[in-house]
Amino acid sequence: MNAAELNVIRDALRTFLKQPSDLDREQLQKIAEKERDLSDKIWFNAGWYAARNSNAAELEGQSSTTNIAVELVTLAELVRSQMKVRKPAGRKAGSYTEFHSDPGYQVLMAMDDLEMGGKSTNARILRLMKDGWLDSGLDEDAHAKRLALIRARIQSEREAYFASLGHNVVGLPSPKARKKSSP
Repeated sequence: MNAAELNVIRDALRTFLKQPSDLDREQLQKIAEKERDLSDKIWFNAGWYAARNSNAAELEGQSSTTNIAVELVTLAELVRSQMKVRKPAGRKAGSYTEFHSDPGYQVLMAMDDLEMGGKSTNARILRLMKDGWLDSGLDEDAHAKRLALIRARIQSEREAYFASLGHNVVGLPSPKARKKSSP
C-alpha cells in the first residue's frame, strides 16, 4: 500500500464523517481528531518514501504504511457501521427503468400512433401480451401506466431538445395529433 491508497481511504473516512450517523458529537470530534493525526502521518509517510534512497530500510513505527492503513480502515469501518442509511434523492421509483427500452413498448407506441391492432390501447396491449411482445405477468393497467411513463419521458426529452435549439425552431405535432386536426 502506498500514500495514494492511504489518501483514498482517508477521503472515504472524511466522506463517512459528513454523513448522518448514530455517533454523538463528542465521538465525532474524537474521530475527526484521530483522522487529522492520521492525515499528518500519511504526509510524513509520503515524504519519507519520497526522500529516501532506494536501498534504505522500510519505515517502521507509528508512521509505517501498515500501521496507518490498519488504523484508517478500522476507523472508517467504525464510522460506516454507525451511518444512518438514507433513501437517495432522485426519480420516483419505477419512473425510469429498463422497460423504457423494451421493444414491446416501442411496438405498442407505434401501433398506438398508427391506430393499428385494435380499437383501444388496452386492446393493443392485450394483443401484444398474447403475441409475447409484452410481459403477460403484468395486467393491462400496469402496461398502460408504463406506456404513459415512456410517453411522458419522450415528450419531456423532445421539449428539452427543441428548447435547446432556440426560439425559432418548433416541432411538428405527433402523427396522431395531425390526424385528428386534419379535415
